[in-house]
Amino acid sequence: MTSENVINELERIRLADPERKLRPEQVVDAARPLTHLLHSKFEWDDGVAAEKHRLQQARQLIRVTVITLPNDSREVKAYCSLSVDRAKGNDGASGGYRSTIEVMSDRQLTSILLSDALNDLHSFKARYGRLNALANVFVEIDRLQKAGEKKAKRARNKKKIAKAQEKAKKKTTKKAGRGSRKNRKKKTG
Repeated sequence: MTSENVINELERIRLADPERKLRPEQVVDAARPLTHLLHSKFEWDDGVAAEKHRLQQARQLIRVTVITLPNDSREVKAYCSLSVDRAKGNDGASGGYRSTIEVMSDRQLTSILLSDALNDLHSFKARYGRLNALANVFVEIDRLQKAGEKKAKRARNKKKIAKAQEKAKKKTTKKAGRGSRKNRKKKTG
């Protein structure tokens, strides 16, 4: 089985999801029939432990699958997990992976991915901060985190400014409407 066959099947499963997410449960369900392309990628022992193991196998398959970017020769992971998708919902469901290409094509999702990456760098620094051999890496991590914080602050400020402008516009519209009613009363009175 080629990587392209795996990608095609994972994409078929993902595109059938209403949120266009690739979920390990869906991969396992699709791969259950003996004739399914992905069936051999899973251990089909029975029981709860076996089901949990298959879910882990699906997660691993999703995480290691790579694609070549269009108009580029670099390979990247085909799917990514965003922090906003890992939070449990009211129905207890959580998780799901998004197409990396779709995430990179959406400004808001790219921003979330960047924030997640910066958080990962922070965790990396916390874990390996004692290794002097990585001192230059940590300097660069600090620089990237500061740049990310500045960008986030600018984005928050832009939102505040836009909100204040909208509020001022509404206020001006209200005043203009009241003023014309007063003038009409004076003229008729």
